[in-house]
Amino acid sequence: MTQHAPRALTAGRPLRHRRAFSLVELVITLVLIGTLAALAVPRFANASANRRVESAAQRVLADCRYAQARARATSDNYTVSFISETAYRLSDDGKRHTRTTDLSAEPYGVAYNATLRDGGTAITFNGFGMPSTGGTIVLASRGYSVTLQIDAVTGEVTRP
Repeated sequence: MTQHAPRALTAGRPLRHRRAFSLVELVITLVLIGTLAALAVPRFANASANRRVESAAQRVLADCRYAQARARATSDNYTVSFISETAYRLSDDGKRHTRTTDLSAEPYGVAYNATLRDGGTAITFNGFGMPSTGGTIVLASRGYSVTLQIDAVTGEVTRP
């Protein structure tokens, strides 16, 4: 006596003859994959922009803290100069140690707006680590932004 598969599984055809998917099954699968991809791509792009801005903010924060610490350690002035909308420079008074960071380059790809209280484009930390001015730095990319604040009295750089 031979056993047969239930009729619902074979849809009237023997199981061994059904080797491919039907056109309807393929179309439904492609529509589902397309819908999921359409939902995922914008979220991925936003996550990428968020990550870039967060990384750039951490870099600027670390560089400002470095400039303050370096000024204290050497008892010399150390300056953070905001030279364009995408680049800033760290330098000591004698310009012996200078480093420029371009935030429009990889891996960041962001722009910033530095608004200093004295209206200038640079913050100089004196030999005691005290800043010449305070201000706000706003980094942004694709609608996502991070704000950093520099205290005019202590020079502490924070992210509110």
